[in-house]
Amino acid sequence: MKSNQAITLREPDLSGTSCPTVFTWNGSGFEFITDTISAGILGEVVSPGQYWTPDPDEWIRIEGERLKPTDGLLDVRWVNPLEEVTYLDLVRLVAVEHPEGIEVYPGERMVGDPGSRESAKIHVLERLRPVAGAVGGDGDDATEVLARADRVYFDRFRFLPFDGFAEDWRLTLDLGPSPGRILLLHGWTRWNSSASVIAAAQARKTLWGPILEVQGRDGTWRTGLADMGVPAGLPRTMLVDLGSVLKDGEHVVRVRTNRTLYFDQALMADQVAVFEPEASSPIPRVHIVELPLARAELRRLGYPRRVLPDGKEPEVPDYSRIDAEAEWGSHSGFLTRFGDVAELLASVDDRFAVMGHGEEVALSFNAAGLAPLAPGSKRTFLLYSNGFEKGRDIHGAHPFTVEPLPFQAMASYPYPEKTAPVDESRLRYLLEWNTRLSARE
Repeated sequence: MKSNQAITLREPDLSGTSCPTVFTWNGSGFEFITDTISAGILGEVVSPGQYWTPDPDEWIRIEGERLKPTDGLLDVRWVNPLEEVTYLDLVRLVAVEHPEGIEVYPGERMVGDPGSRESAKIHVLERLRPVAGAVGGDGDDATEVLARADRVYFDRFRFLPFDGFAEDWRLTLDLGPSPGRILLLHGWTRWNSSASVIAAAQARKTLWGPILEVQGRDGTWRTGLADMGVPAGLPRTMLVDLGSVLKDGEHVVRVRTNRTLYFDQALMADQVAVFEPEASSPIPRVHIVELPLARAELRRLGYPRRVLPDGKEPEVPDYSRIDAEAEWGSHSGFLTRFGDVAELLASVDDRFAVMGHGEEVALSFNAAGLAPLAPGSKRTFLLYSNGFEKGRDIHGAHPFTVEPLPFQAMASYPYPEKTAPVDESRLRYLLEWNTRLSARE
């Protein structure tokens, strides 16, 4: 190498915290699906003196070919790979058999205002098609960028020097002459942190949006959704129901925000039906089956290698390459003992499988209830997780300890000391299950 020259080294800005990750057995290996329960983050600052209100549950969609049975079991790995402690309360897996001409999606999007949160429903959709047009804030055409999910993202915004913050930007979508009811936005979110929120506040910057605005037939704009929501972490599809947003003849909307959101694909769809996950399907040839949890083992794993398949973010964790160590600090306190934790994951009851980083819950669901697919049909799985996670941001609440444990009925985290449940059942759970002392760093 010659002397007296400048050398530029580039490395990805990979966060040490985000949320747990999900892998499924596809017949030949464990495949990364996405991360989950991002909205269940504990103690995160949203503005100085104000904390995020956790939303602990999420359904994620798994295409049928990405989860294959082996010896009558469907295997899922629920992994805690980053600098966090995770509290898992319930897991469920349902299978939906449906005709090949339609698709099934959970009604998931991560919104900021607790008043905007709704329980996720199962949406049966048909005629999925790209939006007719897409234009960035500078007038640059983004139609082809959003036509397919291919890791080519709409990212035409300028970063601010705070994680998760950008200069104000917008994306205008022409939904087409017959827009349908459902907008599907596939993409990912680069998270802010408590530290970046506080630093930005000192510079008089706050996160806002995304909001969804609608262009009326007279050309004027109005707010359709003041809290549209974001994809809750690494790539996944969020569903936006436009049924109460669009009026007759309206077909142009725009997204505005200063968050760092990366959209990969924008689709419109017609809604055939919508129903609760616990309900029977109202549509012939759409059948839903809940698959019993057969096994759940909490154990040490290590750290799936964080891979950038095309040299750019977002990362794709690789379960086939496990690193033994990571440079993470640990929350001090008691974690759940290794071994069978199926009893803890059977219901939402504040009896969590509490795990440190580098650990996983190996899940197996009984596939005996799956009948052979009818001709012209296919299967989509929906995995439900309920729980919380907490990082080690010095500006967050209780950032270095496992306790205080969360509970489902809490109004906030941190919560007043005397609001936590203390009874014989709670004490028995703590003494019988949470017996493993984590490392103190």
